[in-house]
Amino acid sequence: MTIASLDLLLVNPATELAERGTWNREPPLGLLYIAAVLERVGFSCQIIELSIDDRPIEDILEAIPVPRVIGFTCLTNTARKTFEIAARARSWYGSQAIDVPLFVMGGPHATFAYEDILETRVIDFCFIGEAEGFITEFIELVSRVHAIEDIKDKLLTRGEIKVSLAFLDNDGLPRSSTTDDVIPDDLDTIPFPARHLYPINQPDHVYNTATVIVNRGCPNQCIFCSRQALFKKCRWRSPANVLAEIKAIHDAGTYEYYNIYDNLTVNRDFMKKLLRLMIYDGSLALPWGAELRADMIDEESAELLAVANCKCVATGIESANENILKIAGKFQSIEKVKKGLDLLKEREIPVQAYFVIGLPGETQETFKETIAFIDGGPLEPKVDKVDFFGATPYPGSALYTRRVELGIEIVDPDFDHYDCQHLICKIPSISMPDLESIWGEAKRYESRFN
Repeated sequence: MTIASLDLLLVNPATELAERGTWNREPPLGLLYIAAVLERVGFSCQIIELSIDDRPIEDILEAIPVPRVIGFTCLTNTARKTFEIAARARSWYGSQAIDVPLFVMGGPHATFAYEDILETRVIDFCFIGEAEGFITEFIELVSRVHAIEDIKDKLLTRGEIKVSLAFLDNDGLPRSSTTDDVIPDDLDTIPFPARHLYPINQPDHVYNTATVIVNRGCPNQCIFCSRQALFKKCRWRSPANVLAEIKAIHDAGTYEYYNIYDNLTVNRDFMKKLLRLMIYDGSLALPWGAELRADMIDEESAELLAVANCKCVATGIESANENILKIAGKFQSIEKVKKGLDLLKEREIPVQAYFVIGLPGETQETFKETIAFIDGGPLEPKVDKVDFFGATPYPGSALYTRRVELGIEIVDPDFDHYDCQHLICKIPSISMPDLESIWGEAKRYESRFN
């Protein structure tokens, strides 16, 4: 252990994906964006990557500087493991002759389940929503005010500091201090992710798959998604700003592939402008993939994607039944989806198609509709992929917040199973045994493609 100046230590816990083999995708961009914002004003950051390190957290912490703040991100299905790691880290710091860092947590789960998180007494502060707009002010406060009681008093003083976070007050009661004023309106003002920060616990590890996020917020109202609640405003980066980041990924020389998120077709004009810039540049040789809506693909879009070297498209179709799509807030025409898939496949762009089992309205007949749609479409086994996911009531999603209205009963409350690979909900339109039957059939069908 080294007593040194480190302002923020960010911890990326292992996900269920990391257990499937080698892990080469860079950490969540939320961490890398926060690091970039802080580094821009002179604060120091490091990242611990647990997807590539099986050592106990105590052994990892022993070899690195003690930070002022240690921050964790997690998914809902990795929350329990993350709390265990955080608790062990807190205990280890407490056993040393040092000041224990502040423990913070961010991300979707921390945004929507902060009361439960704070009750563990492991995490001191939960960041709510987008932290780039207030992380600098928070670290500055922590740098000049060291006692946690005094920090909380400052946060509760109106006008002292604009933040969006939650904590237990000095009487042990949950308090939140939130404002939309900290949400960045112009995404181009946020520096590119700090991709130079290789994990401090494995400094020789090289990520070869990058992520590029082109927008925040979503105008759609899908009930299985918490994105609308997480990002309260829909914003897009400029195509030129995105192109500059893509060029930086190429210039890094370590990446073999990149994915463009969150949904390239949310703004079709933006997509076409970006693709034309990528084509005009002429130097972008890396293959890439994108998440988009198939019903928004027209002839021009498909051609631009192909010419710009797009090698995979991921699209959420969810169901072929129009009534299920309507209930789920997925306002798309299944005929337009099929047309979009046809256009992509005509240009030999592989497709990864996502479907959800167990949405309200699901029956054995609606499942047959979905299978018939796939069988009658252009998707090819072993070329394209088909993935079936179980409807999951993530905190913040309408499946969770409107569950009584929708007649949903959560039969499996274990967050470890909130990975879309378990049946969590009982719905009125089908018995649980029948839902389990079509789930098994769906996974067998999935294996034909993958």
